[in-house]
Amino acid sequence: MDDFLTKSFKNFKKLERNGEVLTYFEIPEIRDCRVLMTSGLSEHKMKVHPKHEGEEFIELFMFLPSYWDESELIESKNDWVFTCLSRAKKHVISNSTWFGHGHTFSLNIDGASMFNDKEQTDYIISNPIELEGLLKPMEWNNRVIRFLAIIPIYKNEMDYKEARGTFKMFEKFSQYRVTEKMDGYRESVMKSRWSRLFKR
Repeated sequence: MDDFLTKSFKNFKKLERNGEVLTYFEIPEIRDCRVLMTSGLSEHKMKVHPKHEGEEFIELFMFLPSYWDESELIESKNDWVFTCLSRAKKHVISNSTWFGHGHTFSLNIDGASMFNDKEQTDYIISNPIELEGLLKPMEWNNRVIRFLAIIPIYKNEMDYKEARGTFKMFEKFSQYRVTEKMDGYRESVMKSRWSRLFKR
């Protein structure tokens, strides 16, 4: 697994935070593309729904904001990124559950908030969008490993997803060109057309 990432991408390294090891790398095909990913989650076989057989092995990743460089990633104010990936991994393993495209979750991270903005309170799991062609499912040790993104979302986006479903939520994302690339400055896709038009 690490061999694949090392050969495919650049500046590959392991980062440790609070006893959890995560994988960091950069994708040269896309400008300012930096990824932080779980390490070792794909060694765990998830108990997926029967409709999702063949999707038992994953690694979770976060496509970091383009305006972050590596030095900003390790600043204490951005600990929530490490915490999110670590807790998501532990949740899957400890609770014998699974994550797939469209699943959502919340985290109560003491003393930390996403992008210092408490309005983005939840997360949604997504198949790669912008990185679809670069993080394809791969065969390794007789298993197919899929890469799934974690995207921070607003409470009203979470409410919309729960009411209308995964397809409608990602249809909204597509309409406003929201991908797995994190952006602390993006607005909720649920804002009205008028509020966008008269944005200050």
